[in-house]
Amino acid sequence: MSARRVPPPRIPEDAEFIARSPGYRIGQLLRSLNCALRQDFDEVLRRSGVPLSLPQMAVLHTVHLHPGIQGAQVARDLGITPQTTSQLLLRVEQGGYLMRSASSTNARAVCWSLTARGVGIVASAMKAGEPVFNRMVARLTPRDVEQLAALLACCVASLSEPANGTPTVRTPRRRPG
Repeated sequence: MSARRVPPPRIPEDAEFIARSPGYRIGQLLRSLNCALRQDFDEVLRRSGVPLSLPQMAVLHTVHLHPGIQGAQVARDLGITPQTTSQLLLRVEQGGYLMRSASSTNARAVCWSLTARGVGIVASAMKAGEPVFNRMVARLTPRDVEQLAALLACCVASLSEPANGTPTVRTPRRRPG
């Protein structure tokens, strides 16, 4: 008696999949936008003399937005593992951009804040990156920008809600290497 061969699953063509799942196209476009934005922002940081990587700048910007934030929350906000976040926090702390303090609510937790040097580098990076963000929306009217922001916020809210009664749990992505 021979085993029955099961044909491999068929991967749908993009047009077919987009017709069944319109969100797929949005996801593809967001991924392309993210890649283009990252490349342009990396280049702008390099040309402007900012001595930090984009992930390091993302950590500093998150701390800027939430002074006194704990490392675990930085990881959640950036969608990266706590281990990667710890490494990034230590690197920028060693560079003199961050300072740590004890948490008033959790004896084991460390809270992070920008130093004066950190404030300066975040301000420099934001100034250097502003033309990139402006170029990204240059073909849109101010109303288009507001609508796009509102629509993307709706997409984020949809993915933050439980699907089929199952709570959405955000787990950080594993970064290769």
